[in-house]
Amino acid sequence: MFRGSLVCLLIALVLASCSDGYHPASVDFFENDSIPLRQKLQKVLEPEYLQQLGFNEEQSAWLQTYYENRNYNPHWVNDSMISQEGLNMRHLLKRTLWFGIPENRNSFIPKQKKKYWIEEELMLTARFSSMISDLHHGFIDLNSKNYKPQLFESVDKIDTLLRMRDTLELDQIVLRQGISDSNYRFLSNQIYRFCLLKGLDDKEIAVPTQKEDSLQSRLLARKALLNKKYLKESDTSEDAFVSALKVFQKENGLKEDGIVGEFTARALKESNLHKILRAALSLEKIRCHIAFPEKFVRINIPEYLLRLVIKDTLRQTHRVIVGKPENKTPELSSKIHSIVLYPYWNVPYSIAGKEVLPSVKANPGYLARNHYKIYRGEHEVNPSGVNWKHIKENTFPYKLVQQPGTHNSLGIIKFEFHSNYSVYLHDTPSKYLFSKDIRAFSHGCMRCQYPDSLAKTILTNDSLRDKANPTTGLMIDSLLQIVENRKIKLLNPIPVYVEYQTVYADRESIIFYTDIYYRDEEYLKVMMNK
Repeated sequence: MFRGSLVCLLIALVLASCSDGYHPASVDFFENDSIPLRQKLQKVLEPEYLQQLGFNEEQSAWLQTYYENRNYNPHWVNDSMISQEGLNMRHLLKRTLWFGIPENRNSFIPKQKKKYWIEEELMLTARFSSMISDLHHGFIDLNSKNYKPQLFESVDKIDTLLRMRDTLELDQIVLRQGISDSNYRFLSNQIYRFCLLKGLDDKEIAVPTQKEDSLQSRLLARKALLNKKYLKESDTSEDAFVSALKVFQKENGLKEDGIVGEFTARALKESNLHKILRAALSLEKIRCHIAFPEKFVRINIPEYLLRLVIKDTLRQTHRVIVGKPENKTPELSSKIHSIVLYPYWNVPYSIAGKEVLPSVKANPGYLARNHYKIYRGEHEVNPSGVNWKHIKENTFPYKLVQQPGTHNSLGIIKFEFHSNYSVYLHDTPSKYLFSKDIRAFSHGCMRCQYPDSLAKTILTNDSLRDKANPTTGLMIDSLLQIVENRKIKLLNPIPVYVEYQTVYADRESIIFYTDIYYRDEEYLKVMMNK
């Protein structure tokens, strides 16, 4: 009698546990057409279910709040399958790189396959929210070179954006996200356009540098241009090849000569996918940059350009020469505090020992001919009394100073700012180097084309509390005629930023500059899961 009662009690408990209808993992529950879709959505939003799908507590709370505010009405699915809207969102989220977000960024998405179609409702909303958050707040820590923790955008923001689908395509909604900055907007739009027109081919084709009429180089260059969609199969003529190669060179910041030189070959080898990852990194650098002040100088190393901006207006652009790969120009931020006319050059000991000393040993008159003086402490030393043959490269005992003049390695103008790297912005006697497309020739300093023009504009706009600099820009030409060392202190030091952004865009085009120091690669390893 007792045993029978126990069995009945167990049966009653089982029935009671099922009295609410269905368990969240029950196939019958999700395939039962009589159960409202909103009720099914509530099931997958239960904490245990969300945990099973791989969402953490914070993400789960966000999803629960979001759908509770929507009264559990889904965006992307209907009673039995993903909807067309859901397919559109799925398609967008497979192309996150088109919008500057690496495709491996959504690492929280569970690895196991989904059991039910309604689970994708949550996955698509979560991915979209994370993507929008990344577009506004960034996805990578530029200092540690690691991904930032993934966050969701606010519930209200996502709800507002998804309501915009009545008037805008999803792609257009996403392209409107990010920071309010013209450079950001240009680059964002050009990344999308490039992906649309050129695709994300991931093939690398090694192209040898062209030597005279190198057939192998031309054939492989043609193959690379075909893969990158700069050529069509029907473009078989030599003129079509040269024309496409020049367009490619222009879009890679190279001289448009139609010749496969060293850096053209390097650019041809790089896949479209790799280029767009670099573009996404450049977009991230703009996104995460501190706000620029009203007046500043910005030098972009891979672009070999200096820009002077005053009151949100680009006032001047100057070509610059930067450090060789073995003498990399550092990234830094500082303030130009002085302009020096006809500067002295205190030669660094490394240059004195490695470069000047061998020339002196070969020709004792080298120092006088190049206007160098040597000092031990504060006392000048007569170079003719030095036994140069006994001095070794790493034990150079003198201070070496090049005297002012047009011969000076710093040229006739130097812009001084404090830094930990002993680098400056200055003129150069080697003007011919400014005609090169890849201008990495210095020991680390930045050499500026037309520095007198830059100095004039800076001084013309230098004031503090309505007091103008007594040395005006109009005085520069006269002062340069005097040919003597003179330091002009700025009343209001101008911020200078030396940065490294390998991809740049304007309203009309995008340019992929050579990553001359390979500084992008550490970030790209994260962005490519390497």
